[in-house]
Amino acid sequence: MTSKTTLIFIGSLIYLCVASLVLGLGIYKVHKAGKELQNRLTAISEQNAERQSHTALARILAESEEDRNAIDAFVLTERKTSEFLTEIESLGSGLGITMTVESLAVLEREGAVDDIKIEYALEGEDASVRKMLSILENLPYHSKVVAGTLSRGNDTITLGRLELVLSLRTYD
Repeated sequence: MTSKTTLIFIGSLIYLCVASLVLGLGIYKVHKAGKELQNRLTAISEQNAERQSHTALARILAESEEDRNAIDAFVLTERKTSEFLTEIESLGSGLGITMTVESLAVLEREGAVDDIKIEYALEGEDASVRKMLSILENLPYHSKVVAGTLSRGNDTITLGRLELVLSLRTYD
C-alpha cells in the first residue's frame, strides 16, 4: 500500500466515523422525537377519554334528574329533619295528642344514607292516637314503625310509646 492509498483509507475511515456519528445522532433525535410524540398522543388520548366520560356523566345526570327528584321526595335530608319533627308534633297537637320525643338518634350506615331513630311518647284520646299511628305508618318518606305499645289510661285516654325509623340522606 502506498502512502496515497493509506491517506485515502484513513480519510475514508474518518469520513465513515463522522458519517456514522451524524447518522447515530440523527437516529437518536428521531427516536427522542418519537417518544415525545407518543407521550403527547397518550396525553391527548387520556384527555379525550376524560372529556367523553364527562360528557357521558353529564348526559346521565340530565337523564336521571327526574328519577333523582322522585327518590329525593321519599328520603329525608339532614336539613329537613327539624322541620319534619316540628310538623309531626304539630300534627299530633292538631289531633289533640301530647307527643314528646323521648330519644332521637342517628344510626350510621355505609354510603350516603343513614337512619334516624325517633322514640315518641303519646297520650290522647284513643281514636286520635290510632289516627296518628296511621299517619306515621303512611309517611311519604322511606320509613317504618319498628315498635309500638299502646295502653289505656282510662276509658278514652290511650298512652303509648312508638319507635319510628326514617332514612336520612347525608348529602345535598
